[in-house]
Amino acid sequence: MSLTISLPIDQAVDRHRYRLIELPPEVAALFEDYNPDASAGADASIAATPPRIIIKGGEDDEATLCTDTQTFAVKEVQTSNTLLMICPLGRSPALLPETAAPSTPPMLPYALKESVFSYIELIPCPPRLERLRRMLSESPYNGPDAMDTGSLYTLGELLSQVQASPGELQRGLKENEAFELEGRWRIFDPEFQEQLLNVVLLGCIEHDKQIDSLALADVSAMLRDTDYGRVSVEVIAHCLECFSVQGAPLENQSDLVYSLSREKISRFYGKQILSSLKDGECEYEHFLTEWSRKLSDFLADGDEPSLKILEDLCLVEVINVGRRVIKFFPKDRLSLEAKQRLEELFTIRKKWSRSDLLPYVSDLAPSVKKLDALLLKYTRMSKVDTEVFYTFRYALSE
Repeated sequence: MSLTISLPIDQAVDRHRYRLIELPPEVAALFEDYNPDASAGADASIAATPPRIIIKGGEDDEATLCTDTQTFAVKEVQTSNTLLMICPLGRSPALLPETAAPSTPPMLPYALKESVFSYIELIPCPPRLERLRRMLSESPYNGPDAMDTGSLYTLGELLSQVQASPGELQRGLKENEAFELEGRWRIFDPEFQEQLLNVVLLGCIEHDKQIDSLALADVSAMLRDTDYGRVSVEVIAHCLECFSVQGAPLENQSDLVYSLSREKISRFYGKQILSSLKDGECEYEHFLTEWSRKLSDFLADGDEPSLKILEDLCLVEVINVGRRVIKFFPKDRLSLEAKQRLEELFTIRKKWSRSDLLPYVSDLAPSVKKLDALLLKYTRMSKVDTEVFYTFRYALSE
């Protein structure tokens, strides 16, 4: 079949009216499963629901495409060949009657709409949740009488600005220990949370309550005659949930029973001490003494908190023989993008042992095998005795 392509009179073609997007199988399946002509019925209504696909990003952001469950980086890929986008001006042979079988192929006229030199590629990427933490931190919850210092956001407002799918955003809210109060999502001010936890733990000692079986109704009663008596039951429940192994709901919220985790409480107090250090560091032994003192009321005699539960919050540096310092270095300050995070880490230390590095990079890959492949791409590995060490493969910017 022959084609006749008609060019515009001025021989020029409008640029950027059309963009080609290569869809990954999981995104293409959303369109394939969509059936706008589905008949009535429960299953049909699901099939007739259009796929929710949103492109997100501010002026300074790299664009992302989000489905209900995944986030994709939007990348432009240049091609070595020119792609011509043409539009038929006449009838297609498929539309001709079967009896009309010409002895020679028809000449079909086409118009050239645009020449394309690139296409859009969608690359799966982690959700970009840095903005979520910043938004939640604008006005942390500091008690029922405190004035809000910044903006408060609904779930819809967070979803419209954070480059993440709805499912990933919900996981991010959980990881940040956020809670919904009067339709807005909040996180605790750390000092308020520490004070509230102190009152709860002291109340347990005073009233002979076990922290591994703590009823929400009992905690509310203990707080009633304290400075925290006006704190709502929803806020108290969330505070207990942050430190609990699990909540066991019965008939209603007032029947919730919590088993508080000594490990979570120890980590929280350790983080509070580290974050308040002058210049972000102190003598290692001094930190251990202060940490143990904070935990002395509810740790069993002879128990010592393990530094392992703080492994993604601090670094221990050997200054000289017999002297060590501990530095506050939380993972949540680092980039979520793999190469940039590794650059940040190797700017802090030129050489990392595997045991020190893993807590700061384990979330960059879904499996140990893929994490090792990522480290192989950006680092060089060496071994001293049985210890594995890593150095950065590329030059670091000053």
